[in-house]
Amino acid sequence: MPHSDIVPPKKSSTKVEKNPPPKEDMVIINEKTKAAAMKAATTPAPAEPKPAQNIDTVSNAPTMDKRSIRKISLDKNKRRRAVPPPRPLEERSLQSRKSSSKGLWFIAAVAVVFLFFTFSLVFSSTKIVVEPKVAQVTLDGVYEALEDPDSESDALGYDVMTIALEQSREVPAKGEEFKEKRASGGITIFNDFSEETQRLVKNTRFESPGGLIYRIPESVEVPGQKTNDNGDTLPGSIDVTVFADETGEEYNTGLTDFTVPGFKGSPQFDSFYARSKTEMSGGFAGNVKIVDEQTRENTVATLQEELRGNLFEEANLQVPDSFFIFDEGIDIRFESLLDKQVDSGTVALHERGILSSIIIHEGRFARFVAYKTLSTYEGEDIQIENIDAITISRADNEADISDSDGIALSLRGETALKWLFDEDELKEKFVGKSKKDVDSILQEFPSIDKAEVIVRPFWKKSFPDSLDKIKIEVVE
Repeated sequence: MPHSDIVPPKKSSTKVEKNPPPKEDMVIINEKTKAAAMKAATTPAPAEPKPAQNIDTVSNAPTMDKRSIRKISLDKNKRRRAVPPPRPLEERSLQSRKSSSKGLWFIAAVAVVFLFFTFSLVFSSTKIVVEPKVAQVTLDGVYEALEDPDSESDALGYDVMTIALEQSREVPAKGEEFKEKRASGGITIFNDFSEETQRLVKNTRFESPGGLIYRIPESVEVPGQKTNDNGDTLPGSIDVTVFADETGEEYNTGLTDFTVPGFKGSPQFDSFYARSKTEMSGGFAGNVKIVDEQTRENTVATLQEELRGNLFEEANLQVPDSFFIFDEGIDIRFESLLDKQVDSGTVALHERGILSSIIIHEGRFARFVAYKTLSTYEGEDIQIENIDAITISRADNEADISDSDGIALSLRGETALKWLFDEDELKEKFVGKSKKDVDSILQEFPSIDKAEVIVRPFWKKSFPDSLDKIKIEVVE
């Protein structure tokens, strides 16, 4: 045979089965699977046959050795689908954390918005910063002040405050002598008979319910009836000092009423009367221990000095709210009371101090100053920033504060007047109103020069519905 360069292909030892089953329908069965399949083939079928369309018949199965391939027909609808390989654990954990993080951020954002609006509603408020109207004024003149003027008058009104204190001190006695003294005290005489002034002459008698007689040392004019703001008729009155008709301790009596015996049998008797303003005291008749005159003089001076200091201190404590006093509006007088024997060699000296003070209401004084210095003032509520900046003194130092209807006062100095407004009323005007109403509301308060309104939260277009959430701040 001639040599050929072509090498014939080697014969494969692998047996090729005729008409092999399609590769997609083939299942490679290992030893365990083969045994299970053969057992299933020999096991009788269930009594109830399966539907024909779901069964592929196995036929003409060739005899296979241990390594043969069996042709098994499977339902295409039941073929096992390819399952993607599982993702790595780290990737799944990271994605899970990202999803959780997004959810938490969303919840947090919603919570923040909710809390923000809740906080805004709960803590909403309004602050109104007010600057009241202020005017600088100067006083330099003498003005007539009246005790208890008409409430509608623009006159300077005042009241009188009276305080009485007593002080005593024991001193050595020097001998004994007979002394007598008439009791005395203050009374108020009333004229409820007519509007005409009634003159009572010197030594006019006043009789107590016990029949004791007291007399006035000088003639007096008792004012007639007057009508107050409510239309009521009030009796005219005047305060005087009376003295007992005789000496003796029996005339030392307490507070009581008095009749005027001189009017007995006339229409005036029931309409003219008097009432005690102080107790009757000082009456005495008998032997008393005497004190050296120099000792008495020195002791009395000491007692009066102590009384003066105590009276000033007490006056400052007793000044009513919204009133003020000034040094030159105070009078103090002293009375020496009856000595009292302590024992055979000691006597107690007694002094009484009586303070009478002009007291002026701050609001009325401010209105008086405004009327006298501002042509545009129309009676609004007003106050003086610093009353101490005005020097107040009596033009007539001899005038008796406790027994006068009017006193001339000198007023000098510079100060500021500040208009007042009702803070509660201002709050009520703002409750529930729109921001647009600010200007119209403030126009109702001419005492306010300007105001700044601060609303929280800033986007609210109306003021709170509660007075408690509106605050007023006054610029001093």
